[in-house]
Amino acid sequence: MELTTLSKNLRDLREKRGLTQKDLADRLSLSDKTVSKWENERSIPDIFTLLKLAEIFDCTLEDFLKQ
Repeated sequence: MELTTLSKNLRDLREKRGLTQKDLADRLSLSDKTVSKWENERSIPDIFTLLKLAEIFDCTLEDFLKQ
């Protein structure tokens, strides 16, 4: 999986749910700057955060990574 795909999937799913970066960050107990870094391909979430993201977006981890 390319980092670009992860970043795009994250942004697309977040926007489909009507969440801001701050809203998503609050759900994860992180800063909105962290979410921004993920969406701008400057870093990636750890596996535990990826699992939580899949839960938030109501999909499997596999679906989240393949979107």
